[in-house]
Amino acid sequence: MKASEIIIIHSTGQGKIQALKAFLGAMKIEFEITQKSRYKAEFVEKVAVGDKSIKKGKTKSITLDDIWKSSYRPL
Repeated sequence: MKASEIIIIHSTGQGKIQALKAFLGAMKIEFEITQKSRYKAEFVEKVAVGDKSIKKGKTKSITLDDIWKSSYRPL
């Protein structure tokens, strides 16, 4: 069996992606599309956990004045 070749295409326009999908489908070429994230997986997971907490109503409100008070540390 001959090894498959991998072609990586960087496209920014949704119209171009749709055209490429149509072309590859018409040529009966198998393909997959992945999204490269700008963020590390650990950070994405923390954001997802935070979103779930917000949806469950597990939030805490803090006033702007309280934020400044809690972060002030005299030298």
